[in-house]
Amino acid sequence: MNPVFTKMLAHVTGGRRYCFVVMGYGQGYAFFERLRRVVAEATGLECIRADDLPAGSDSIREKVHSCIENAALVIADVSDSTPNIYYEIGYAAASRRPMIPIAAEGKEIPSDLKGIETIRYNGSRDGLTQFEMELKRHLAVHADSNISLLRAMIVPPEPRPSYLLASPKLPVANSQFKFHEVERRTFGDNLGIVGILSAFASVFNEYCVPELLSAKHAPEDVMTWDANLFLIGSPKVNPHTRVFMKALQASTSSSWHFERCPNDDAPEDYEMILTGGENDGAPFRSPCLHQVTARPIRHEDHGLFMRGPHPRFPARTVTILAGSHSLGTGAAALAATRSPLIREIAKRLEGQVELTRRDMTIWALVRGNADEDHHLRQEGVEVLGAGICEPAS
Repeated sequence: MNPVFTKMLAHVTGGRRYCFVVMGYGQGYAFFERLRRVVAEATGLECIRADDLPAGSDSIREKVHSCIENAALVIADVSDSTPNIYYEIGYAAASRRPMIPIAAEGKEIPSDLKGIETIRYNGSRDGLTQFEMELKRHLAVHADSNISLLRAMIVPPEPRPSYLLASPKLPVANSQFKFHEVERRTFGDNLGIVGILSAFASVFNEYCVPELLSAKHAPEDVMTWDANLFLIGSPKVNPHTRVFMKALQASTSSSWHFERCPNDDAPEDYEMILTGGENDGAPFRSPCLHQVTARPIRHEDHGLFMRGPHPRFPARTVTILAGSHSLGTGAAALAATRSPLIREIAKRLEGQVELTRRDMTIWALVRGNADEDHHLRQEGVEVLGAGICEPAS
């Protein structure tokens, strides 16, 4: 593929896998935007058409070839019977790209396409609603559910710029947690880093990933940046978590927060607990563990996922993954980046809000259980509850 077109495609699609739309250049852009929205919701794919990529007249054919050859799917509007439309359809067929033909009601379809099921549409409100339902039914076989879930849950609609703030915990010589499991594998904060970077890579390929910053050494004015922010870890290791948790819940009845365990005067490795919210109608408070001196290695911890609009830039998203200890942070990270757990959170949010809503703050409470090897796996994470931060009355 021509490297010039590679860069163009990366710029236009943001690096996303995409659906190429064949349609007349003079056709209304509003209809194309409708197609774009439906395809994104149903499959996680971006939509482009040939005129989205600028090119000189001598490279138009090469541009169209490149767009079609690299598309995950082709939608072809055969309403406009012009030579370029049928050339692109023919090239897509020869390239063996999956294709869904659509056409306006009343338009004659060429005989070569009459054996292929075509979705009809008209400009009426009911007609467009019916068309969207039928298109979604056809798109279902092309849906990449994992990508759709990741886009809904963790990947911001406008991904640039995005910053990931974390401070993976290092061993502390004078730690009071003598029974803390030895973290020999990717664990805690690192699960959040890996999960978020993997989610971006799944949606955008290699073209767009968040920049990783040290939570302890990031500028204090990070709250004023016009950017998406991912905050990993409790306030003990990430001071920005406390600020943004409070900001995301401002003017709401929700009050999730982390605080020191009572009577814990340790200067460095003190213990945090998660509290302030409700789960199943009852106040929630994670247990304090530091005062227990004779006990087995801790295998259980709680974590919180929280996501809402940036308090200063509503088009941006702030996401928090934090736990009372590193095990809880890891559990929150897996819950936000693994499809089965995302589905469970979405199920618990049914009747309250859709995951795709970015103008409200949502939360999910999780519990992580480490296995015999002191490692946290997806199977060891349980979603205890999920909800929205409702406006205060």
